Amino acid sequence: LANLPRSGIVHRLDKGTSGILLVARNDQFRNYFINEMHERRITKKYTAIVSGSTIGSFPIEAAIGRDKNNRTKMCIRLDGKEAITFVKLKEKIGNYSVLDVTIETGRTHQIRVHMTHMGNSIMGDGKYKKKYKKLKNIDTNLENLIHKLDRQFLHAKTLGFIHPRTKKELIFSSILPQELEKIVQLLRNTSK
Repeated sequence: LANLPRSGIVHRLDKGTSGILLVARNDQFRNYFINEMHERRITKKYTAIVSGSTIGSFPIEAAIGRDKNNRTKMCIRLDGKEAITFVKLKEKIGNYSVLDVTIETGRTHQIRVHMTHMGNSIMGDGKYKKKYKKLKNIDTNLENLIHKLDRQFLHAKTLGFIHPRTKKELIFSSILPQELEKIVQLLRNTSK
């Protein structure tokens, strides 16, 4: 793997995003997976918690490009690259929405930018968050967990692809890390 570009990593996750990452063992497989990614034949699903309410399922199609005022951020731009995100409300808990998010394209910070654009910043996202509203009627333990979260609540939970040799469809899943699962459980318990 040391001789491969980027040690065989086919795609990346944003800093602070947990979950599944695809790594190829050799150039042949790396090139195969990069082509599959380019052709949008790799399934990438995420779990996110956002502030506010969302309703049902909906697509977000908004081009993304580098922010001209802050080169470390991305933003919605007419001259940006095509970006397509599919959002499905999994659960509404108090003032938050748990989402299943599937991305068709893989732009830098895509989910974070799209959700902020929709007015629903991802919990814990220090780069793209809107100003935090005062949390109302919330358990003190939960409020502390949310404010101390040192990452965005974004988890790459499922990765699916056709194996290059066997041609069988493979789907891999990852459970939420303990610190994120604890927030979900406290949200559920305090919103009853």
